[in-house]
Amino acid sequence: MRKSPKKILLLSPLPPPAGGIATWTKKVFDYGLPGWDPPVILNTKLRGNRKVFQKARFSTSEIYRTINVLCLLLFHLIKTRPKAVHINCSVSPLGVFRDLLCAILVRIFGFPLICHFRGNLGDFPTQKRLSFFALKNLIKLSKANIVLNKPSLEFFSRISPSHSAPFLIPNFIDDGIFTKQVIVRASQRRPRALFVGGITKAKGGLEIVETARSMSGIDFVMIGSVLSDMESELKDAPPNLFLCKEMHHAEIIQEMCQSDLLLFPSHSEGFPNAVLEAMSVGLPVIATKVGAIPEMIEEEKGGILVDVGDLKAITRALEKLIDDSELRTSMGRFNREKSRNHYSYSVVIKKLTAVYDAIS
Repeated sequence: MRKSPKKILLLSPLPPPAGGIATWTKKVFDYGLPGWDPPVILNTKLRGNRKVFQKARFSTSEIYRTINVLCLLLFHLIKTRPKAVHINCSVSPLGVFRDLLCAILVRIFGFPLICHFRGNLGDFPTQKRLSFFALKNLIKLSKANIVLNKPSLEFFSRISPSHSAPFLIPNFIDDGIFTKQVIVRASQRRPRALFVGGITKAKGGLEIVETARSMSGIDFVMIGSVLSDMESELKDAPPNLFLCKEMHHAEIIQEMCQSDLLLFPSHSEGFPNAVLEAMSVGLPVIATKVGAIPEMIEEEKGGILVDVGDLKAITRALEKLIDDSELRTSMGRFNREKSRNHYSYSVVIKKLTAVYDAIS
């Protein structure tokens, strides 16, 4: 007797551009879902010239994108007949309206809905009443909700206490990354602090520039697209600050292996892939106490946590780590084992498929 298909319809962006959600989606498609058919991807990627880390604005291109997504969703609901629909939600004040329209369409057709909130819900602008209203209704329409971090869990319990608790599922890392490892710095090489992500003020770009200016003995390398709010700041960048455009993933991992630590002073995060990748190759991390980072980086075991915008704390952390190779090595080893045991694909994907099994 032929088994009925176990298909998930996944509404999510695919690269390019290679943002965190798009990279996650490609890996799920490439590696598959244990016990399930390959997912059917409805690509919700950005259109036009907007970059991954730029804020969404109401525009004709976004209207066209929304209409296109809804039409494709209607087609797939009729043709694919999935066991469930999984929407990756970027948690933006405008994007939540598109996600809500998709959710309504899914529920009209009677399919189970999973909303996977890919940012930090605790940072959602609740003062934007229409957006907040859309978010609350999106949560209510979902048979299961997934969040990335504890602040999102707490936010969820405040705004929707009567709804069943969401599932806390972290992002994952390729099992194959554990073949890569940090190269111990040669004595003649200058100390090197690495940042990976959108080069914008919201990601702590200004703090990195100011820290580089005050710590000339360290090379600061920033990999990512420069957004407009940092262009003027970088015109007067110090000579020990090096900018690299977006790279292929393998090249980024290589850069991590040749660095001494990851510096990640972001102002808001969900579950940052850059931090997870740095942990997995054995880098210590200096980062802000936002989103899932305090759950990922254990203070004094895997790195040093600082408050947002605290330049003095960043400087102290760099001074503590940059010349202490034994401390960096022990922190890196701790991070590597933690990521292998808690965040590897083979571990995390079982949690995701358990949600699928529970609601389908």
